Amino acid sequence: MSAVKGLATRHARRTRRLWRIGVVVALVVACAGLTLFEFWSLRHSLRAHIEVQAQIVADNSEAALVFRDRAVGAEVLSALRASPSVRQAMILDAKRRRFAAFERAPAEESQSMRGHLLEPHQNATSLAVLRPVMRAGKPIGWVYVLAGLESVYWHLLVYAAVAVATALLGMAAASLLVSRLRRAVEHAEARLDYLAYYDPVTNLLNRHGFNERIAFSLSRAQRFGGQVGLLLLDLDNFKVINDTMGHQAGDALLSALGQRLRESLRQGDTVCRLGGDEFAVIVDNVGTAQEVELVAAKIVRTLEMPLMVTGQQVYVTASCGVSLYPEHGGDARTLVRTADTAMYCAKESGKNAFRVFRPEMNQRAFRRMSLENSLRKAMENGDLRLRYQPKVDLRTGRIVGAEALLRWVHAEDGSISPAEFIPVAEESGLIVPLGAWVLHTACREARRWEEAGLGRIPVAVNLSARQFKDQGLLAAVLHALDESALAPDQLELELTESMLMENVEANIELLRELRTRGVRLAIDDFGTGYSSMGYLKRFPIRSLKVDRSFVRDIPHDRDDCAIAGAIVALAHQLELDVVAEGVENVEQLRFLAQHDCHVQQGFYFSPALAPDEFERWVREHHGRFRYGALIPSARQSGQRSGAWNNALERLA
Repeated sequence: MSAVKGLATRHARRTRRLWRIGVVVALVVACAGLTLFEFWSLRHSLRAHIEVQAQIVADNSEAALVFRDRAVGAEVLSALRASPSVRQAMILDAKRRRFAAFERAPAEESQSMRGHLLEPHQNATSLAVLRPVMRAGKPIGWVYVLAGLESVYWHLLVYAAVAVATALLGMAAASLLVSRLRRAVEHAEARLDYLAYYDPVTNLLNRHGFNERIAFSLSRAQRFGGQVGLLLLDLDNFKVINDTMGHQAGDALLSALGQRLRESLRQGDTVCRLGGDEFAVIVDNVGTAQEVELVAAKIVRTLEMPLMVTGQQVYVTASCGVSLYPEHGGDARTLVRTADTAMYCAKESGKNAFRVFRPEMNQRAFRRMSLENSLRKAMENGDLRLRYQPKVDLRTGRIVGAEALLRWVHAEDGSISPAEFIPVAEESGLIVPLGAWVLHTACREARRWEEAGLGRIPVAVNLSARQFKDQGLLAAVLHALDESALAPDQLELELTESMLMENVEANIELLRELRTRGVRLAIDDFGTGYSSMGYLKRFPIRSLKVDRSFVRDIPHDRDDCAIAGAIVALAHQLELDVVAEGVENVEQLRFLAQHDCHVQQGFYFSPALAPDEFERWVREHHGRFRYGALIPSARQSGQRSGAWNNALERLA
């Protein structure tokens, strides 16, 4: 690359030198041409002037010739003294003999011109004109005027000097302007050349520079032997920081991270920013794979340390994928692909870690790609289905809602878990049209149940993170409600804490808009994410859901019992509804009921059912899940709360 730049610089210098020579030649030719034209123009003007003067003398010489009055002729000729170019003038008779004369030239010069007096002529030093003196249509004499070209040459000299001076000044001004323009262009070209290879935020090589650098490293390894390590890094929680602190703080963070990465590597290693929050490290002269692993481990540990950004301590972690030339790829494209595959495995394993590529990782990547293609076809062919799990209010035994759950039965692979295909839909962007389909389908089913006589059974739909960030979410919700004619308060949208805590202010505005339209809002899996109590009370939500992970080991795990009880108490203090999911046995039901969690769902009541099965199940079980009917001994339980005892007595 440096050799190419040197060749380009020499070529540019040679071009500028030729350009200067060309400009000088052009100016010389232009000045010469203009000077010649000016000489012709001045001489032509002088000739015309002398001819006019001769004609005036001829018009005034008639009387002098008729009366042979030489004194009058001389007086007429004396008027030519006012014309500095006239050297000699004569009035001749009809036989062209001298009648009267005027001479400005010395006698000897005049004697030398005697041979030219009778004929008009034009040469390099003088010009002469001859005009007849007419009377009654016949010439009675002649007027001869001889003019020198000294004034012409003097004016020509002045003109040439001015032209040359003007040309030189113009050339100097043009050279100055061109020089400044050239410096500006060179600066712009240097800037563009820099931006072509370097990232302006971190001053690291960008993707283009990375491609050239890794191609050079692989070429050198092929020629001289050795190995090359490639590390791809993706920051784990950069988007949260970027959204909460702003893009300027995000750029400052990236710059600080780039500096930290440079300082943590050897002199010969190369750090690149490929775009967004993705970095690459090229490790040259690798002896063993363990060396690259040590570099990856050092980078992961280095990035764990906090950074100061806009006066705040910020913690960032990274997932790193490692590949090695030639073991994991014989060219740059394959090496990048294998490192990228390893990086995704590091993310799936919990982030803040590195993984070295292994061949079996390709199978996982192929599985993901195959799953995405199959999911697209399933959406086009209508192979996805919704199942509905009922929510039961133990105080009345009635069905008070249903959660819509997406299911996919693959023609070849059988039932595919949502935990497997939902992340694929998220990463590929399919979750947006898929989520819109879920909204429309769930609203239509809820409306159909109402028309079938089941009453108003609100349906809950889970929103994914990408779907919640989509600008068209509000429009999609309203369209689903309008199309199905379902009342807005019969639709509940379930969101997670982590979704709400990204771009909080914008989320609050969106949630308020949904709540204003009448849509119910719930926080799903409460307690598994992170949220501020200050923000929690600002969110216009209606209910909290106790995650199944806290319900699973109730009542045997004291920590889960304490967490579940605290969530229920918090919901009541905030005057929110609370729902427990994942209830599978009577002990869980009893504990939650005794802690005033009245609405529950789970396999203890029913699995998720197809729409027709759900309709039949509701008709058969509506009103049958009262707590007293399910657990007759609940009245004698010393562990239940006083509020629950009062509720039981009222229900009895």
